[in-house]
Amino acid sequence: MIDDPLALRWWKTARLADCSWLAPAADQPLRKASRFPVVESSDTLEDVEYCRALVEARGMEFLVLDQTRPDIGMPVVRVIVPGMRHFWARFAPGRLYDVPVSMGRRRRPLAEADLNPTPVIA
Repeated sequence: MIDDPLALRWWKTARLADCSWLAPAADQPLRKASRFPVVESSDTLEDVEYCRALVEARGMEFLVLDQTRPDIGMPVVRVIVPGMRHFWARFAPGRLYDVPVSMGRRRRPLAEADLNPTPVIA
């Protein structure tokens, strides 16, 4: 049962007109899911290497700790990318503000007040 009052209120009252961060960019063409590459693998190392290449291509460090326990037999890794943001609300200076500008999506960084104020994961 969800007991977070902020999340419950958002799920019951949120409207696209009030949540611009949920709408597609008006100045960009819509893209169908079929236009995105299908990325699938049954090899954990291959998956980790694919993610590492994506992260390092953007100039970030990719740290992996193998936490696989031999007695369990299931591959487990912990991955940390210093400088990335968690999906929970974190508004310190950095990527959250800079990446949209570097991608050409914004001319200047948003102010914190203009960011999604509701930490809801749908």
